[in-house]
Amino acid sequence: MTGAPVWSAFVKVATGISGPPRPSLAWALARRREMLIYSDRIEIGDWILRHADVTNATLYETQRGVKNRVLEIITPERTVQINFNPGKSPDGQLPYPVKKAEFPRAMAVFRIVFWLLLLGALVRLALN
Repeated sequence: MTGAPVWSAFVKVATGISGPPRPSLAWALARRREMLIYSDRIEIGDWILRHADVTNATLYETQRGVKNRVLEIITPERTVQINFNPGKSPDGQLPYPVKKAEFPRAMAVFRIVFWLLLLGALVRLALN
């Protein structure tokens, strides 16, 4: 396996879950790593997902507001969900078809409420 990556992004990756993104322990334990896309594979830390092994790929994406994107890749060995920062998208970077699906609205609301609660707690701590 050689060559330079054709695309990269800093991501959060969870395993052991499949289907539309939802709150779970898998996301709490998720890895934060750089995702490197090569012509023949994806590398995320010590994980290697060969393009030839991918049986299904779905990109869950919000339609409005802050863009939430989670790419689910399924291989015979594992299913991974990859969460991208708002400014990044793997569109057009992968050599296999990627189905598009709407990011669950309840999950988008959950994320906003979570961050607002966290921000409120931090402000309260700073004021005390």
